[in-house]
Amino acid sequence: MNAARLMVLCFLFLSTSAFACRCKEPSIEQTFKSSSMVVYATVKDFIPSPLDEGGTAIILIDTWWKSSSPEKIVVNSLTNCRFNFEINKSYLLFLKQESSGLFYTDKCSGNKDLTSKDEFNGIFTNLKYLSSRAI
Repeated sequence: MNAARLMVLCFLFLSTSAFACRCKEPSIEQTFKSSSMVVYATVKDFIPSPLDEGGTAIILIDTWWKSSSPEKIVVNSLTNCRFNFEINKSYLLFLKQESSGLFYTDKCSGNKDLTSKDEFNGIFTNLKYLSSRAI
């Protein structure tokens, strides 16, 4: 009986940890360096994945860094570590680009919901500085 309980506990431990999403909060400089494009944008639409593993956001770009940007792009977040987009909400997004040209992000990319005016101004000043250094 004890062996059976131990097996069940091991199975539960292994199955829950396999789906966990853990990440350290990266610095703005780290996320800026590792991103293909950095944008301040508003989510205009969101299409959830049928597997409940994130989805695809259509975003309207207000400001961009590190790459030229169209007015609107599609961003995927299709993992168990997905970034939770909300329609009509604005975010600072650190995006990576796949070889196919599609952009993606996740919870560990350093994205920010910039609701605080002070935080917004401080981060934008930092991004201008990083852009000027051409990191």
